[in-house]
Amino acid sequence: MYTLEDMRRFPLWPKNQFRLNYDVDFDGDNYEWRECVTHILNVLEKIYPIKVISEPPFEPYEDFIELTYLIGDEKITIGNDFAFSTIWIQADSVELALEIKNILSQEVPLPKERLLKPNHSITEMNTLSDSESHITDREIVSDYSKNLQPYQPNKIFMSNNLIKETGTWKWGILCLVFLAPFFFLTYGFANQYASGLSDVPSIVFAWEKHIPLWAWTIVPYWSIDLFYGLSLLLCWNKFELKQQALRLFLAQVISISCFLLFPLKFSFERPPLDGFFGLWFDVLMGFDKPFNQAPSLHIVLLIILWDFYRRHVFGAWKYVVDFWCVLIGISVLTTWQHHFIDLPTGILVGALCLWLFPISVKSPFRKDGLQLLTAKHLKLGSYYLCGSVIFFILAYEFRPWGLWLIYPAVSLFIVAHSYSFVRPHFFQKQENGKMTVATQILLAPYLIFAWLNSRIWTKKHPEDSFIIQHELKKIYIGRIPVQQDHHQYNAIFDCVAELPLNHATAYQQYLSLDLIPLQANQLELAVARLNDLMSKLEHSSTQNILIFCALGYSRSSAVLTAWLIQQNQDANIDEMVNIIRKARPWVVLKQAQLEELEIYHLKLKGLAP
Repeated sequence: MYTLEDMRRFPLWPKNQFRLNYDVDFDGDNYEWRECVTHILNVLEKIYPIKVISEPPFEPYEDFIELTYLIGDEKITIGNDFAFSTIWIQADSVELALEIKNILSQEVPLPKERLLKPNHSITEMNTLSDSESHITDREIVSDYSKNLQPYQPNKIFMSNNLIKETGTWKWGILCLVFLAPFFFLTYGFANQYASGLSDVPSIVFAWEKHIPLWAWTIVPYWSIDLFYGLSLLLCWNKFELKQQALRLFLAQVISISCFLLFPLKFSFERPPLDGFFGLWFDVLMGFDKPFNQAPSLHIVLLIILWDFYRRHVFGAWKYVVDFWCVLIGISVLTTWQHHFIDLPTGILVGALCLWLFPISVKSPFRKDGLQLLTAKHLKLGSYYLCGSVIFFILAYEFRPWGLWLIYPAVSLFIVAHSYSFVRPHFFQKQENGKMTVATQILLAPYLIFAWLNSRIWTKKHPEDSFIIQHELKKIYIGRIPVQQDHHQYNAIFDCVAELPLNHATAYQQYLSLDLIPLQANQLELAVARLNDLMSKLEHSSTQNILIFCALGYSRSSAVLTAWLIQQNQDANIDEMVNIIRKARPWVVLKQAQLEELEIYHLKLKGLAP
């Protein structure tokens, strides 16, 4: 049995590490710590894909032992301090450590009467039967699945489905108590600051003079305040509430910072309005002066709230949400509160808030636990960064119309850092192959460029190539397919991080960055996922499988080569590569990629870590 250690007593302890205390019989062989580890992994395996990296065989009385696993694509290490009856868990990121700790805090205690065989792998342990539950020397066996009670985590990692929790609204009230005063105080301060300046410019296009003043649109304009507050009370669980609160907080921080650094003024004089709608205009002007323009905080919040309410409604109600959000967006102009430039800048900032605190994908703050930074990452990252800087300079030099160049500048800036920080999940491609709305907005210029690039480079070889048949499975390599191509295949395997995919067939992915050789650890996980995809197909008839990357030249070829090596470990790499090149002569596997394939081959033979 184990309990979580209160880490508040250890302020200097690493934030990405926490400790467990377990019951140990000091007269025994210290099997207990391995039992706890097995229980922990069985719990986590219900939520995350787990892969064993290092799990040494059990030795009695073992101490200071480290077991290493991959959870998704992040590494965790589990260690034992026998003298203090302590297990410690360290993750690559603080976020993952907190998630694991939260998950374990809700689990049932370890059953004493059922023990596990320490030397089994996780998969093997899950398949053990009761008939095997006899005890011999180092053979303590059980089927743990029967002892685990139904598990209700705060969230499902990297899933679009959020599990509902009761009482979340109480925490939502606390968030609202903080955010509401923060909103009005900072907004008012920015207004007061701009009003005290001698000269506040405006950015306005001549055609904006034709935008009508529709008094009735003050209703949807005001309605965003109600939706703002309700969004914090309607969250399904604490994880969603945390993300929503952080999104709203960041929206305020970025917007107010822009208002203070680049103050702008609305330049039209609104005529007097009376009646019901005029009253609401008077209330608005009581605290909202003609400043605080770009980005429109209304639009920033609208993007965040639109994403929230669309996730919480179903069927035709999604169209109702879309319709009302469009009205709110239009009202920003038709109430004569903002000029046009405030809208696209608001959309960008809103999308950035969604991107930084996602719901259904891995956080951009997390590291990739498999890849190591290489000179190629930095080289490509610097190219994209230079492109971003050039667009920013051009935007400044050719304003106001040149301000549109901020869009590709922001897009390239994010792509640059996806390489520099080795984070393919910056593209936020979901498990269904689609990208989040935030990524589609923020990276649209780059996504268009990447798609056109994939078509231009493959103009001479647009066709997929049949490589090999394995049992009843015919394996092809090709470029990223369009939807009408999917009917040719029973399954597709995706290697592309930087392009979205709409598919209508069996699907699996290992996402990687363009022009970066897949490293041995990546190849290992990619092959495991490819095997998983194949295992789900029917075995009674011929199945067509497409492995693709952007061009079908490099990443897809590397994954298939690694798979061929796994199937025939006695063969050399050149033989496997030649199988692919014979069918698809234009594939590109450079020396750096071949070296990683060699390391992968050695790993299969147990000759490399």
